[in-house]
Amino acid sequence: MGDREDFHLRQIYYPYRMWKEKITNKPIKPVFLTYSNGIFALYLYSFTEYTNYHSVRLDKVQKFTFEQKPIQVTLRDILDQTTPNLQEPTDFPFPQADNILKVRDTIDLIASGITTKDSLAEYWTVDSRQGDYYANAAAFLGFIDKSNSEWKLTDKGFDFRNSPPSVRNIQLAQSLFSNPVFYKIITIYFETNDYPSKEEVGEIIQEFTMLRGTTPIRRASTVLAWLKALQFSFEKEMNTLNSW
Repeated sequence: MGDREDFHLRQIYYPYRMWKEKITNKPIKPVFLTYSNGIFALYLYSFTEYTNYHSVRLDKVQKFTFEQKPIQVTLRDILDQTTPNLQEPTDFPFPQADNILKVRDTIDLIASGITTKDSLAEYWTVDSRQGDYYANAAAFLGFIDKSNSEWKLTDKGFDFRNSPPSVRNIQLAQSLFSNPVFYKIITIYFETNDYPSKEEVGEIIQEFTMLRGTTPIRRASTVLAWLKALQFSFEKEMNTLNSW
């Protein structure tokens, strides 16, 4: 569960090796499966030398969703329909988790019962401080809230959790663009067909937040990474899906 940048090869190699030796009259095909944002991704691998752990090759990737008719809308359409808030939210810190896909998946993890920073950190194999980054970022966007030491879904989070992929992408974009920092930067992108530099983004963060010193330019990396990942979801990911 969750988007994966990499995984340990032994998860597919040793089962493949076992069945390869047990069943000699049929082809054995190792497949790595992930589930993220309502999308099942299947990665078909092969080993050019079945006794060689390092001879792995990725042969094919297919992504599937149960959503029959994804909503066709552009980021520009969502921006034109969004009015940004005049002030930054202050209940949770400005995001510092660079991977918005993990922030998105964290909402699903909390819905499934992984509700503390330690359990989130264990799932993402990071330390507790980093585990809290993803939850705080989801809270910053309004999808979750904290009750004592545990995270829980807000009404907005429940709606997100129960929506199909294309609707979830729209909800995520709306949440970002309602924030003045993200709204201004994506507006610049559509006006110039390019993102502003990290230094310029840092200045925009200072304009709308209380962050000062070197912090704004460090947070600029997060802002740019989020917007580029969101753009990819709209322009590339949704166009490569197959409906089940």
